[in-house]
Amino acid sequence: MTASSRVVTVTVPGTCGELIQGWSDEWAEPVLVSCPVTLSSRITVEVRPDQPGVTVAEADHCSKIRQAAGLALDYLERPTWGVTITRTSQLIPGRGMASSTADVVGVIMGLAEAVDRPISVAELVRLACRIEPSDSTMLTGLALLAYRGSGQTVQGLATGEIDVAFLSATTIKPLAEAGMARVLGTTGSGRSVTLPDVPPIGDTGVPQFEATTTYGLFVPRATPEAEILRLHEAALQSLAEPLLREKLATEDFEVIGGGPAALDAHVRSETAKWAEIIRVRNITVSN
Repeated sequence: MTASSRVVTVTVPGTCGELIQGWSDEWAEPVLVSCPVTLSSRITVEVRPDQPGVTVAEADHCSKIRQAAGLALDYLERPTWGVTITRTSQLIPGRGMASSTADVVGVIMGLAEAVDRPISVAELVRLACRIEPSDSTMLTGLALLAYRGSGQTVQGLATGEIDVAFLSATTIKPLAEAGMARVLGTTGSGRSVTLPDVPPIGDTGVPQFEATTTYGLFVPRATPEAEILRLHEAALQSLAEPLLREKLATEDFEVIGGGPAALDAHVRSETAKWAEIIRVRNITVSN
């Protein structure tokens, strides 16, 4: 069977941003109330079954649109298909009107319709949130949004709903001190400044266990070497500030300040380590 090209246009409203914003005692985390507005983003998609690649007519807004198109085509089991996307929007970027979310949602909805594959709101939300923390453009009327993260996990541990969790040392320390959680180990190779009496997991029967988060500065590949060195020197000066180092220490961060070569080596090492774990354990991501 030979599939033919098809053009679909979708209109997605922007939102008012944070109509109401505050704290939920029930969920123990920040929440906000949002709703659609009459201004919108108009997305037209033309699928090309025999011409792979994503073409976006408006270059200034193509990054997230391209991501959404690639993600949607994979999810809709059309990874080799191509698409041309045209965007016409009344939404002003960077003004809290959910312009990028409207674009992402429009692309996903348009592609789903173009390949005749109905998509639920739940699927749409999951896909959009893989691109960015999304607004309520895919929902109708007033929407209560909770950006659930460590707050809900902490609450689950405290109530017994969750048995085991990986949390930052500064997040779990109050629960441990209150007797509401037991800290089994830390994920670094050494002891935590925040929890000095807790041994690393690697010392408690799981040899070579180490899972840490590293923060670094990255620039486009074509950036001149002189600019990279200038940025590195500026970063070192900032990291040398006593107040900043003190603040980072209270959050259990270790300041390294290595150069570009050290960061590159670390990224390559971590990539190889986790790629091997994924391969050996046959870990997959489910949509």
